[in-house]
Amino acid sequence: MAESNALVLDFEGAVLRVSASNARWTQMLADGCHWFLSGASDARGFSLSIEEDERPRVPEAFPHTWSGRLIEGTAANLYETEDTWTVELPGYGHATINYAEKQASIIARPGGFDAFMYTPLSAIVEATLSTQGQRVLHAACLGVPNTPGSILLCAPSGFGKTTTSLALAHGGFIFMADDTSAVLKDDGHWKVWGIPNRIKVHRRTAELLPWIGDLPDNWNAEDEQGVHIDDLRHAFQVRKHPPRPVHAVVMLGERTDDSHQINPVSRAEALLQIAQDNVSNSPTGVKPWSQSQFSVYADLVRSNPVLQLRVGSDLTTLAPMLEQALARLSGTDEGQ
Repeated sequence: MAESNALVLDFEGAVLRVSASNARWTQMLADGCHWFLSGASDARGFSLSIEEDERPRVPEAFPHTWSGRLIEGTAANLYETEDTWTVELPGYGHATINYAEKQASIIARPGGFDAFMYTPLSAIVEATLSTQGQRVLHAACLGVPNTPGSILLCAPSGFGKTTTSLALAHGGFIFMADDTSAVLKDDGHWKVWGIPNRIKVHRRTAELLPWIGDLPDNWNAEDEQGVHIDDLRHAFQVRKHPPRPVHAVVMLGERTDDSHQINPVSRAEALLQIAQDNVSNSPTGVKPWSQSQFSVYADLVRSNPVLQLRVGSDLTTLAPMLEQALARLSGTDEGQ
């Protein structure tokens, strides 16, 4: 296979080797994951093969466990066994992960690249990270100013993670990711790093944060449009950051018309919210992969202060307020 049809990605020690029948796939992956491109040539890590087929079909033997719409709105069917996970995107193809064999595949119709770039590819990256004890979390992460620590900002989609994380970054926090983070335990302590994605900016976010600048009239049905992270370099520093120690897990609560509020929240409540947003279940029960996910999140919550943040109306005061609140933790455990 030609060199342009293959690439290696290194996600903080978790290696994904990609080969594709069409070089457009590897080029698009290289463009989107340029921070993680590696020159490694050994056979370690997870492998992903990508093939194009005019009529991709899921093998009949795969047990069907779920049908619905993915978070990005695409219709999908899910097929699961103890060791495999397959998502079918009708009209586009399917992606399969074999956790035990550390292999993944995408069989797609020509031109179906965009359909696989969120949930399917995210699942493959997460499987890759798991080979090095890392797990993906649907959360923003930001470095705390003037400290080595960081926060995880957890909330379901549509709850304001992007608006909040962008406001914090503009106020001096270190932007790492607004939606997808990876956590790992190093020498008994939890660390986090951000997995950059194209930022989905809502029309309301652009109104609340005018420093983002003028955006083209390309709003979708959800009043959102994608903004490349590099287009925000005028507002805050944009670069790859190594894993940083977790200073606190911050659960994003409902907005308030009053001043910002930051308070301890019970670990049980926080874990329930994180699990509901990150751990999948099926009619056939919780799979080993999901059980492992839950164990990681439980330890993360148990090991770190857990707070709830309710954002008020003045976003310009959010960063200094949160920075002061985090400083008051002083290494103590404020979670309950």
